[in-house]
Amino acid sequence: MWDKQYGGDFNKNGIDRVTRNMRGIYYIHSADFRTVYIGKSDDCIYGRLSVHLNGSSNRNLRSAVNSGVNLLFFCWESADPKYEEAQEIKRLKESGQLKGQRRELKPLIEELD
Repeated sequence: MWDKQYGGDFNKNGIDRVTRNMRGIYYIHSADFRTVYIGKSDDCIYGRLSVHLNGSSNRNLRSAVNSGVNLLFFCWESADPKYEEAQEIKRLKESGQLKGQRRELKPLIEELD
């Protein structure tokens, strides 16, 4: 399915296992999935996860990180992160599992809108 995938606790030790310079998709979520964030990186997932962990990110995710709630992450390599992220956002919004991520801030792909 995917060449490389990683996951675990969303902390420094967890994200340090992610291969550097890997492009792809990532989820950051609470155990109960009340907090869910989907993102992509065209060049380095590790870098994006580090930015989120340090609080420079989406307002809702930053609030969750700062609250101390236990967050988890999952990421995988993707040949086309922009398209795959848009598909994941659409799928989760349609199923009612994603409410706080504003689609207009994400890259729009016409056939998915």
